[in-house]
Amino acid sequence: MPSFAFYFHADVFEHKRQLLRAGMGVVIDHVGATPRLPFKDIAAGDELFIVGLSGNHLHLAGRLVAADRPMSRSEALARTGRQDLVDKALICLANPASVDVFRPDLRLPAEVARELELFNSDGAPIRTEGMRQGRFELNVLRSCPRLSDASAAQLRQLLGQGSAAETRVAAAQASVEAMSSIEARRGPAALRTRLLQAWGGRCAVTGCAVEDLLEVAHVTPAAPAAAERLGDAVVLRSDIHTLFDLGLMTVDDQCHVRVSPQLRDSEYWAYNGRAIQHPESAARAPSFS
Repeated sequence: MPSFAFYFHADVFEHKRQLLRAGMGVVIDHVGATPRLPFKDIAAGDELFIVGLSGNHLHLAGRLVAADRPMSRSEALARTGRQDLVDKALICLANPASVDVFRPDLRLPAEVARELELFNSDGAPIRTEGMRQGRFELNVLRSCPRLSDASAAQLRQLLGQGSAAETRVAAAQASVEAMSSIEARRGPAALRTRLLQAWGGRCAVTGCAVEDLLEVAHVTPAAPAAAERLGDAVVLRSDIHTLFDLGLMTVDDQCHVRVSPQLRDSEYWAYNGRAIQHPESAARAPSFS
């Protein structure tokens, strides 16, 4: 599979660090860029290693395996129902089976950074004499250069990826654990089915209609039998559900969403004050008091 280096600006790194400090899990589930080569020619299964620059140190934030070709932002919005996608012309979504976590402070060892083998979109080697002397050129990093197989293997190893066999085993184990966790978050099947029907298969806050991302949530303090009750249960997109669990989102007595000031500079602040959507059947309306 072709491998590329994808540059994250220092501001992006800092924003994601702020989310981590707020107790939020940060994953690399999409990236965005302008329509430039070779980014626009990325295909399903290609991998992008997310890098950043701090001083003269190269950081490795994680790895994205493309689910599909990069698409227009409007197409990505329609496909995912998300409003928090990066504001770029082209969006590349990650394969859900291999979404990676964001690593805020993983510095590439100098010897690895110096020996990276990079190529232009036409396959011509990029001159890296400056890199070998510890000088990293932003124009090179921003061009989404292709990595040699050897360099990609080194970066995978730094991210905790083992041999191909070990990676497959780890991926299979992670998949089982992830599915177990997802099923638990989605809630009891019977209750989830009732709520999905009541809300027309949409998140009560964002309107997202991607069913695989929707979970049963209780937005007031849960009683021991909360998992089975309908009273204050709603359908929420998974990341919104997490924010409710962390106390970073709540619903007031007028059924308006209240977002913690900690998230004022994040994309979630747009939901502050938004009226929570009601189910299609008034008889199923939850109580938030």
